Amino acid sequence: MENGDEMSRVRTAAGRYTDAKATTEQARQELHAAILAALAAGLPIGKVAAESGYDREHVRRIRDGA
Repeated sequence: MENGDEMSRVRTAAGRYTDAKATTEQARQELHAAILAALAAGLPIGKVAAESGYDREHVRRIRDGA
């Protein structure tokens, strides 16, 4: 027999998780766009990396489209 309360909890948690993933992806895209803009403005990779929380190599991969 299916427990409706538990299935409701599963559906609710799954929905929240899906929403959080979408929000995280949007924030990641915004961060990458800001990184690209900062680099295009001539800011050094090291400073951009420090502000973004990424390491220099990751910033380079973003810059290079990898």
